[in-house]
Amino acid sequence: MELTIAAYRRLLELLRSKGYPFCFYDEADQYEKSVILRHDVDFTIEKAVEMAEIEHEISI
Repeated sequence: MELTIAAYRRLLELLRSKGYPFCFYDEADQYEKSVILRHDVDFTIEKAVEMAEIEHEISI
């Protein structure tokens, strides 16, 4: 898998198009299938901000 910001956006859009709801840990049992996003900011806060901006743009 390509590890770029563009690829991350495509992955999120693909998951959404396949009907996966995005939720928090405590909500996961409400869904048959779901996605829980976890962000480990080990190296660069700038990349985490880019990821958050993409998520915000597509309402995740």
